[in-house]
Amino acid sequence: MLSLDALLLNLSYALLVAAVLAPRTSRLRLLVALAALAGLVRALLWTHDLVTAAWTGLLLATCLLRLGRNLYSSRFIRFTPEEQRMLDSMVAGLSQNRARHLIDEFNHLKTDMAAGAGAVSGALRVGCAPSLGEVLFPPLAERYARDFPNVQLQFVTDLALALQNLIRADRLDIAIVSFPDRDPDFLLSRLTSEQLYLISAPAIAPRFGEECTIAAVSRLPLLLPGFPSRERLGYERLAAIKGHMLSCRMESDSLPVLKSLALNGLGHLLLPHVAVANDRPASRWVVSRIKGLMIQRYIMRRTDRPMRELGEGMIRAIKQQVQALIQSGAVR
Repeated sequence: MLSLDALLLNLSYALLVAAVLAPRTSRLRLLVALAALAGLVRALLWTHDLVTAAWTGLLLATCLLRLGRNLYSSRFIRFTPEEQRMLDSMVAGLSQNRARHLIDEFNHLKTDMAAGAGAVSGALRVGCAPSLGEVLFPPLAERYARDFPNVQLQFVTDLALALQNLIRADRLDIAIVSFPDRDPDFLLSRLTSEQLYLISAPAIAPRFGEECTIAAVSRLPLLLPGFPSRERLGYERLAAIKGHMLSCRMESDSLPVLKSLALNGLGHLLLPHVAVANDRPASRWVVSRIKGLMIQRYIMRRTDRPMRELGEGMIRAIKQQVQALIQSGAVR
């Protein structure tokens, strides 16, 4: 039976755990973590109180997890010179995550005020994989600008993991990703299903014809994105489901580098067709559809960021432009 003093002590630890789960500064969490560490050492080495040790261990783990999450997400937070000057003059001392949140809320407020005045304006940030962005973004920007001429657009091309982190850090409003994380912080809507192709330089192209199997592809030296990219993990998983392993000769997260390696005859590409749809001349590549291997692309945004008119307009424009690419044969 615990004494009243022990019950009060454990209750205080429970309240501390609940407080740490709420938004706090990193400095406060660090101090609480140090206090919890001291309490854990005392409970284990001196008092031998296992109940107190359990509570302090839980408190310490909670603090470290929140600190680690904030530290990881802050790697992707950047400020413009104007934003940094505003932070230094008005709200110095905030964590990067909190400062980024305040800046974005301020920008959203400016957008809403402009919209209320009758002119839809502001900024919108959109990201997708390099394999799609080169073909999608130019006509998408033209289509969107017709309806929203006063909106400043920022386009980002990167792999799925980086795009997800930018969405999570509120540095992107909308992303188009394949092989997304199933995270409750993300709202996903499926955009396309696309075949994967074996893409080779003519000098080393195997004589597969229009279609080949993953068994045949697995015997070839491939040029692939590096681990731990979502694309690489996704390709490996699709092959494993068919009972095969991919043979990777060289890795790069840069699509232009992968294409250059392939053109030099150093290996074969595993990509959706849209990745080479704009390449000229078309005869520079030999493509073969891989039977039964498909990827899905999703439109991703944060669940806690409701779409305003700018965002809804962009999602409509993305869907319309992707349909146009499907009809033209660029997306297959």
